[in-house]
Amino acid sequence: LTWAELEVNPQQLSASLYSSQTADVNLAISNPGGTANLQYQIYFTTAPTASRSAETSRKLPADQTPGTRPFRPEVLPEPDRTEGWAGYADPADAYWITTATAERAVKFYLEDFGLFATGVTISKLRHYFYNDSNNPWGSDTTYRFRIYAANGSTVLYTSPILTAIDWPTVNEHVLTAPINVTDDFWVAVVPVATSGKPNSVGVDYSYGCSFYGSAGSWTQMDFELLTFAYIQGSEWASASQYSGTVVPGGTQNINIHFDSAGLPAGTKNAYLHIYNNSNYIAPSPPPSLRGDVMVIPVSLQVTIPTEPTAVLNTNTWTTSTNVGTPSSSGDLFQLTNVGPGTLTVTSATGLTGTAFSTNFNTGISLGQNQSHNFGFTFNPGTGGLHTATYSIVTNGGTKNITLKGYANYILESFEGATFPPDGWIAIDNDADGYNWFSFTVENTAHTGTKSAASASYLNGVGPLTPDNWLITPRLAITSGDELAYWIAAQDAAWPQEHYSVKISTTTSQLSAFTTTLFSETLVDDIWIQRTLSLNDYAGQNVYIAFVHHNCTDWFYLKLDDVLMPPLAAPLVFGSITGRVRFFGTDNHIQSATVSVAGRQAVTNEEGLYTIENIVADTYQLTASATGCVTVNEQVIIPANDILYHNVYMNWRQAFTPQTIFNVNATQGQ
Repeated sequence: LTWAELEVNPQQLSASLYSSQTADVNLAISNPGGTANLQYQIYFTTAPTASRSAETSRKLPADQTPGTRPFRPEVLPEPDRTEGWAGYADPADAYWITTATAERAVKFYLEDFGLFATGVTISKLRHYFYNDSNNPWGSDTTYRFRIYAANGSTVLYTSPILTAIDWPTVNEHVLTAPINVTDDFWVAVVPVATSGKPNSVGVDYSYGCSFYGSAGSWTQMDFELLTFAYIQGSEWASASQYSGTVVPGGTQNINIHFDSAGLPAGTKNAYLHIYNNSNYIAPSPPPSLRGDVMVIPVSLQVTIPTEPTAVLNTNTWTTSTNVGTPSSSGDLFQLTNVGPGTLTVTSATGLTGTAFSTNFNTGISLGQNQSHNFGFTFNPGTGGLHTATYSIVTNGGTKNITLKGYANYILESFEGATFPPDGWIAIDNDADGYNWFSFTVENTAHTGTKSAASASYLNGVGPLTPDNWLITPRLAITSGDELAYWIAAQDAAWPQEHYSVKISTTTSQLSAFTTTLFSETLVDDIWIQRTLSLNDYAGQNVYIAFVHHNCTDWFYLKLDDVLMPPLAAPLVFGSITGRVRFFGTDNHIQSATVSVAGRQAVTNEEGLYTIENIVADTYQLTASATGCVTVNEQVIIPANDILYHNVYMNWRQAFTPQTIFNVNATQGQ
């Protein structure tokens, strides 16, 4: 028995905007305890209405009625997935054809196709006909399209006379001039002949949207006609995707976009419906909307200012540079007056005595919908983390901007030719032969072309149980310092990589990492930035380890753009050399592998190994050879010097358990 579960966060979606502003809200759809994939489809409806969606509403069975005949198409039209076409039926479900019906129409409810702010533009129409061999059209092949207003009687558009094309070809008409509607509308097919021909095609279910009759006098059919309208309009709420699959334990993030353009002041309300295959964990919908669906309330508060009102496009800036090298944001920031009247600046403060400066013009006067672009420069005189809050006081409100600058920090993007980078250490602690590596597949890094990666599954190998450590050089921590990095899983369908960030205040030996700063299990493949405070370690030198562990059978964990405090000392290098011998002898071991600080050397016929260009520090040396017990020793690499260090190895012990042999033989054998 398998099942899926559905959980959403947040359980209601809302935004508050001034007129003509936009905002984005993330909706996380999760399958927290399921054992099967969660499949879902979503759509919006306005708050007062029930669903009529052609994709997800309950289909009412259609009965044969006067003026219809069953239709069994041998050929289906090619599916058309072009966005913008609205309708209540699928040509693949064709079942009925009309016979004696003269004018027939479909009522389109705008709320069924989107949360349109100011109505829609109709530019094209489609319909399907069928020439029944038992009752052929003869010469009655012409018709008109007609569009009615919501009342079903006011004519908004009438097409020229058109000639019907037989099934399975779609009959498409481009309006002579697109029309705009702000409410529901009807699309009718009007045969020129009184015979009711050419005959239209319908499906075997109904949403209550198809009718026959004439303007102002309509009778509902028991099926839906294959009539479509191409509509376009601005939606005050929309989603970045409308369907998807979530693996057990996984999450998908959907961007809900709010747009207040053209809306009057007040609150717009709607519901987001999530049809799914789960036993769902849902917020409480109104009783009228209960069903096999999760329902999320959606609201947008629109304010139309009556006086000058200041709006900022963004309110933070973070940068990194070295002392003596300025960093500029460019004109990233925009201050806009969204209200009537003139916006003026009373004061702009917060940068005195900081490493930040600005080109903001305090003398501006902005009329309604006018903007001023400006930016900041970070020019630190000392290393470390610098912060400031820039406060702009206007007659239309106060706006604060948070500034953060890292001075003399190290940004490691793993773009170099050597991996791990100089001073970093990669340790395969589970000894399965798979470690952190340079991941170079196109379009997989956060920035550049490379990232660091560790696998919990390898194609061609199978599941792994990683315990892989990627350790920074020794860092000097001062008050307020932080560690920032970007992390992601490679595969959205297999995202649950687990990792920890650990810290050592002594050495880079694994046993020294006794404190965990942060741990998490990823839920998707989206790059996210994590920022960790190192303030508790001010005045100390530390190592930081990224550990991929406690997971299996997913795919890759990726790490990129690690921003960290400066090194504890200038980067100096040393080397190590020596011979590998059998313990207690002078016999050399050829082809032994010696590893220090993520670098390896293989001994020659004289047992000699040499590893150069190692950052001076304390490391674990590992030596392995066929038939020998692996050796782990601590070595101290001297600065600008060579460490001579011989390694002595023992043979592995062979052990044969006591064995009893029973032999039966006759005399003489």
